[in-house]
Amino acid sequence: MNEGKFFCKNSERHGGGYMEFAFCRRYDKKKLFSLSRIVHWSDDSLYVDTDFLNEFTAEYGKYLEPCISPDDSGRFCFYGLNYYSAGRAAEILAAIEAEKPREYEVIAEWLGKDIQEYNGFYILGV
Repeated sequence: MNEGKFFCKNSERHGGGYMEFAFCRRYDKKKLFSLSRIVHWSDDSLYVDTDFLNEFTAEYGKYLEPCISPDDSGRFCFYGLNYYSAGRAAEILAAIEAEKPREYEVIAEWLGKDIQEYNGFYILGV
């Protein structure tokens, strides 16, 4: 467990029960959900311990939709792949900076890097 914090780094993880925020390094719409294109357990990802999913969802759930999902529903899936474009990342960043949910500084810094350097991001479900 990560001492009551939502977000942790790879080096702070204990066990495997985490939801991962991962940068999208190579964008190809046809292969957006190809597992060979997604870097999992990366040191520059952010992780949310499953012990805090209820609290995390209460604070951040409204920012998780819409997303691009494999089934094209736009619904967030806790157990699947969810993609957010750099444009959607910018919208999420603006909303969390305005509303300031718990630990928003951590995710705001990470999203800022995503917008500047990457092609959006994934949330990789538990």
